[in-house]
Amino acid sequence: MAAGKYILVPAGSAANMSDSNVGKLLTQIYASAAGQLSTKVVKTEVNGVPAYVRTTNTDDTKPYVSADGQARLLRVEGSKGQLSAWDFTEWNAVPPVTAPAADQITTIPTK
Repeated sequence: MAAGKYILVPAGSAANMSDSNVGKLLTQIYASAAGQLSTKVVKTEVNGVPAYVRTTNTDDTKPYVSADGQARLLRVEGSKGQLSAWDFTEWNAVPPVTAPAADQITTIPTK
């Protein structure tokens, strides 16, 4: 917000505002595991939640997903000093954001 108003950012600019987002993270995880994922899926648990882990042929990056039919990413484990473990525990914890009213939006003038 600026001066009490939300700033409308053109759609093409929004992607450049942050280098960190879940989509980018998942793309990097699966790119690093490309060709290494086996077809072996093991049932396990992550923080008490039933899960599946798809093992790799090199024991490197391992994605854990929920076994409840939603396939939510619960954990990513790695080795070789790249990534120890990241747990994803707050899925759906933040309520959806609603768009502000039109009188609360402003744009930044362009030349």
